[in-house]
Amino acid sequence: QTLACHPCACQHQGHASTQGNERQAALAVRRRSLAGGWRTALSDQADDSVDQLRCGRCATTLVPLLGWHWFLRTRELEVAAADALREGAFVLDDVDARDSFVDRAERADSWCLSHQVWAGEVVPVARCLECGQLAVTAEPSSSCGKCMGELSPTDDVLDARFIGAMWPIESIGWPTDERGVADAAAATTVVAGIHDVTAFALPVAALGLRLAGSVPFGELVVVRDEVAAEAAGE
Repeated sequence: QTLACHPCACQHQGHASTQGNERQAALAVRRRSLAGGWRTALSDQADDSVDQLRCGRCATTLVPLLGWHWFLRTRELEVAAADALREGAFVLDDVDARDSFVDRAERADSWCLSHQVWAGEVVPVARCLECGQLAVTAEPSSSCGKCMGELSPTDDVLDARFIGAMWPIESIGWPTDERGVADAAAATTVVAGIHDVTAFALPVAALGLRLAGSVPFGELVVVRDEVAAEAAGE
């Protein structure tokens, strides 16, 4: 389920591409029509809640809309990060933080990587306006590999936390330097708050293992400030 602002969506779509707008609009109409029955059935139940949500850009009431999102199955990746901690691939001395790290990894679910916001790193996906084929590639193309039709890039952007989790391995040199992450890990220490152990350090470790074959840090140090300690009753 997505909450959409139709005025902003139409305006943004018009500015996003100077070619193929009519076909893109028609495709959007077909998508919305598929969700029409669902929206109608939901509207009576959602009047009290959805109508209170308004677009931050133009203040128009947001309406439910079925849409597409990109997800990453993280359970296998994060369980591997927890196993790496158990095997001593990196040091985490804080007992509570270790428990949180392992518990969160074992409860991992799919991670929604795409968001419909105004700015950010665009999801590297395009859809053919003719046949609907998806093209997922780091190198953008203007034509469909299936029917040679025009590709329309997505307006969605990558989740900021995903970008942040990718930054440590990219800054070390991945994917050009395949050994860089492993070589730098022993000399790299991550300092994080207790919340960031699972929100940041766990995704970094999981993605590092999956993409570069190594956790990109050798030690994880947890900092508990006075505010956090009071909130935890410590």
